[in-house]
Amino acid sequence: MIRAIYLDIDGTLRDEIRGISQRTKAALKHCQMTGIQIAVCTGRSPACVQDDVLALNLDGVISGGGCYIYYQGKTIFSKHFPKETVQQFLTFAKENPIGISIETAQKLYMNSMMADFYHADAHKKYAGYSDLEIRELLRSNKLAYNDTLALYQYGTDFIHKVCVIGPKTSIDTLRDYMKGRVQIVQNQPWAEKWYLECLPVGCSKGTAIKQLNHLLHIPQESSIGFGDGGNDIDLLRATGVRVAVAGGSPQLLRWADSVCEPPAQDGVCKELFRRKILSPEFERSVSYGYG
Repeated sequence: MIRAIYLDIDGTLRDEIRGISQRTKAALKHCQMTGIQIAVCTGRSPACVQDDVLALNLDGVISGGGCYIYYQGKTIFSKHFPKETVQQFLTFAKENPIGISIETAQKLYMNSMMADFYHADAHKKYAGYSDLEIRELLRSNKLAYNDTLALYQYGTDFIHKVCVIGPKTSIDTLRDYMKGRVQIVQNQPWAEKWYLECLPVGCSKGTAIKQLNHLLHIPQESSIGFGDGGNDIDLLRATGVRVAVAGGSPQLLRWADSVCEPPAQDGVCKELFRRKILSPEFERSVSYGYG
C-alpha cells in the first residue's frame, strides 16, 4: 500500500507554461485525505518554489536538490558548502571562460556569462512567445537571470548549490579539482556547452527522501516517486514504485517501472488512477482545466 508520494516539480507536477491542472490538484488533495503523505522534491532553492505549488499545502518540501527538508512547516534538515569550497569555485570562474551561479535558500547569484546563457535558453524554450510573455513566464516560474555575482557576500550568504557551464575541457578540469569535495548531481552537455551541477557531499533528492521516509516510519516499498530529469534518478531509486514522465531524460527511463504522460496531460493523476491509488469515484467526480 502506498503511504508516500514524492514529486519533482518542473516537467513532472507542473507544466512551466500552464501550471498545475485542477485535476492534479484534486488528485493530490484526495490522496492526502486518505492519509498518504505527499512531498515535492525539487532542485529549486526554497525561495524559488512556485506559489501554486506552495498553495497545495503538501506535507513536505524537499528543495535545493535535497539540501533542505521541510515537513509540515518545520525545517528538519539543511546543509551548505564550506565557505572555502565556494571561494574555490569563484576563483576558478574568474580565471576561466565559464558561467557560474551560486544559490542560497533565498537568493541566486550568477555572473554575466551564466545570465546570458540562461536568457538564451529561455528564449529557445519559449520560442513563439513575445519578449513580454517570456518575462511573465519567467516571473511566474520565479526565475530571474541577471549578473548579480558582485552582490554575493563571502562568509555571510550560505551556499548550497553551484552550477557552471562552459567548454567541456574547462568543466572537466573543475570537476576533477573538486572531486571528493562536492556531490555532482548533473554532468552533461547542454546547448553545445557542458553543464555541471554540484551540491554538498551527501546531498541528493534520494538521500532526502530516505531521511523523510525514516522520520515518518514509511518503508521504501510503500512510496512512489515521479520525475522527468537526470537529477531525478536518485529520487526514483529511493522509492518503491518509480514513474518517469514521457519526454524526459532517456537516462531516467532505465530506472522507471512505468512511464506517465507529461503534466499538461495530467500524467501524475492518470498514473495514480491506473495504480488504483485513486478510486473510480474520484475519477468520475474530478474537474478538468487550469486555474
